[in-house]
Amino acid sequence: MRQEIVQDNYKIKRYILVLDAIVLILGIAGIFQVYQKSAVPLKLELRQDRLILSEQTVDARGIILPESLQLKSLDGIPLTSFEDLEFACDGLNTGRIVSAEFLHREEILHAELKLTRFYGWFYIIAAGSLALVVFAVGIIVLLKRPLYDKAALTFHGMMLAAFGMITMTWGSYIYPALWTGVLNRIIFSASYAIVPFFFLWFTFVFPREKTPHTLRIVFALSVIPVLLSAVLGYTAYHALSERSIDWFNRYEAWFDICRIFFAVSVIAGVGNFIHSFRKSADESERQKLKWIFFGTVTGPLSFILFWQIPQFFTSEGLVPEELILILVAVLPLTYGFSIVRYHIFDIDQIFRRSTIYGLSLLAVLGIYTVILGGAAMLIGQLTVINSVMLSAVSSVVTALLFQPLRERVKDLVDRRFFMVKVNFVEAQHQIAARLESATGIRQAAEMISSEIERFIPVKFSGLYIHNTHLPESGTLFCGDSEKGRNLEIISFIRSILHGQGARLPKLRGLNKETEIVHENLVLSSADLQFMHAVIPFSGANEKIIACLILGEKKSEFPLSSEELNLILFSGNQFVMAVERIELEYNLRFEKEITARLKELNELKSFFVSSVSHDLKTPLTSIKLFAEILQDSKAGEEDRVKYLKIIQGETERLARLINNVLDFARIEKGIKEYSLDECNLTALVRSVVLMMQYQLQMNAFQTEEYYQEEDMPVYADKDAITEACVNIIANAIRYSDKVKYLKVSVIREEKYITISFTDRGVGIPPEKRDEIFEPYKRLSNPLSKSTGGMGIGLAIVKHIADVHQGKVEAVPNENDGTTFRFSLPSLSDHKKFRSGKRSVFSKKM
Repeated sequence: MRQEIVQDNYKIKRYILVLDAIVLILGIAGIFQVYQKSAVPLKLELRQDRLILSEQTVDARGIILPESLQLKSLDGIPLTSFEDLEFACDGLNTGRIVSAEFLHREEILHAELKLTRFYGWFYIIAAGSLALVVFAVGIIVLLKRPLYDKAALTFHGMMLAAFGMITMTWGSYIYPALWTGVLNRIIFSASYAIVPFFFLWFTFVFPREKTPHTLRIVFALSVIPVLLSAVLGYTAYHALSERSIDWFNRYEAWFDICRIFFAVSVIAGVGNFIHSFRKSADESERQKLKWIFFGTVTGPLSFILFWQIPQFFTSEGLVPEELILILVAVLPLTYGFSIVRYHIFDIDQIFRRSTIYGLSLLAVLGIYTVILGGAAMLIGQLTVINSVMLSAVSSVVTALLFQPLRERVKDLVDRRFFMVKVNFVEAQHQIAARLESATGIRQAAEMISSEIERFIPVKFSGLYIHNTHLPESGTLFCGDSEKGRNLEIISFIRSILHGQGARLPKLRGLNKETEIVHENLVLSSADLQFMHAVIPFSGANEKIIACLILGEKKSEFPLSSEELNLILFSGNQFVMAVERIELEYNLRFEKEITARLKELNELKSFFVSSVSHDLKTPLTSIKLFAEILQDSKAGEEDRVKYLKIIQGETERLARLINNVLDFARIEKGIKEYSLDECNLTALVRSVVLMMQYQLQMNAFQTEEYYQEEDMPVYADKDAITEACVNIIANAIRYSDKVKYLKVSVIREEKYITISFTDRGVGIPPEKRDEIFEPYKRLSNPLSKSTGGMGIGLAIVKHIADVHQGKVEAVPNENDGTTFRFSLPSLSDHKKFRSGKRSVFSKKM
């Protein structure tokens, strides 16, 4: 399948190359037509839509033509602009003598002019070279990139159209025949409309497609170049074939519209590139766009510096127009680099040096112009000697100023525009300062990764913590893009650290104790090829503490010695930070252990005291009423009453002892629960009945509500009974003025909930979760006077967890609390199987 796709791509590329060859042939023919372009041997100026002779000349018959004559027509074609004159000349062969009409004081003068060549060989060579560069870059991009690369295809189309625009520009449309000239002019007009369209399209797909609706946008925009090409081709055909100035003026009007479309498209495209650069977080994409910006700026900037600005002062450029044309070749080359091999050169360095020397040269030209112009104004009339001396002085001054000026510009550019170029000494200070303030391994590791990626943009970086007593030991800290490979990376690093991976020789010239593991020697998995190097770092005891994993640089350049030194410095600083954090952690741990032991001793004392108090109370009651019963004076009714009290206190004592024993079993993880089907309504009724003695003794008003008589659950009856008893006992203990308890059993979606509502002292919001922890009690006067061991609600929470249920304390609208103890209904219990089943609890 893959081979078939490759063959299809090859066929399509072959067809495209055939089309390119046809365009190349037409372009070569167009260059010859440009060379045959003719011109009149006159120096003219345009004044109020009139071509005025600015210099006296002699016609082909030797007649003197004085300046200020108006050129009215050439070979019978009326003239009102340079474009009209160019159109008239393009239809005439070089060397031909043609008639011309001049207007002098409303009198027509006839003259004969011998046409000369419009362009010299130097210009033809420069234009041909530029055209070949454009064509070659387009072909190389097509061959180097796959067909599915939309940016490459769009760029190829743009270069092909630009080649046609350069080679088929206005030339002789009658050489070698009229039909070839007409064809070339139509192709040129279409190319002029297509180039901005392809450029705008290119900005939507490079360096990545900006929107999924690109094709719709391009299709809508394509209407403009198609319409312009059709209209320009139609008007050009009539203008050239009929040699009509009227049709040519129509062509020129539409061509001006095409120029506007060209300018708007370029501005919009540059805006697109700027938007892509600002939004892109990928360094490789930003590098590609820098090539684009460099090419886009260099051509126009050269034109402004060497042509436009000098012309403003001297009416002539510093360099010939042909050289400007050659400088424009930078644009297609930089675009090609950005698509195919953006990392072939360091674009940041090119940008930096170009900016420095460009600004320096601009400043020097400004100083030279100011000195020359100011001196000329002071001297007034310039003689040859004065001019030479003035030029010499200006040149010496600007030469002396160039070097210090360049240094100042360099500092300004480095500080203002190229902060990414790292001052490695300053970077080391920043990294060391930030690591000193790190309070945890995660913070330090993430800081190191971010700092390395900030100063040395790499495709991947991670930090593996190896041999420490910290909780993070064995953890890999890396970017989000590689988190899915954490286990694979950790396994690979551990195999290296245990001597199962091959190692490179020690890194020379940097750190003799540092070794780098390279992918070519140790990576057997293709999925780990993104790892470029693994650098282990050792602590004071020579044990490896951390490993820094680096991917390849985004620019695909090798690491420089400064960058490697920064990496090694960062790793060593990180190791020092780890040792400091580990020492602080050990000190805190020892302090916490000491505090915990002290707290456990206090809890132990409190627990023993509470158990003694809670056991002593029912024993005192039992002893008291047993002694009363021994007195024969007590009546039968009193004897029954006292026996009930003794029985109730005995049950209370048994529950206290069971709580202590169950809690001990839970802490050891040996508490066993026997789960079986049971009716929760009946179970809760029996619990309320069991607790009637204590409720009556404390003068409680009770209410009961059961939504259904049969509510089956899968549970341990004794455990549920114990949980309910503990919650009711808790309500009795923490109810002061209002003695009220409501017990309800209701069905709620997948749960059956037992709720216990009291009007006691309530629970502060911040304590609602804490009360379910062992030995935790509310710190209020009532809790101090009521006793309690602080384990009842912890047992309730454990029972709820074992039954896959939940327990929560909800505040009432008035006073008090509602405890909600929920169990899964029989149909929704995940562990339900037919028959009885035993479950061992986990440690608390």
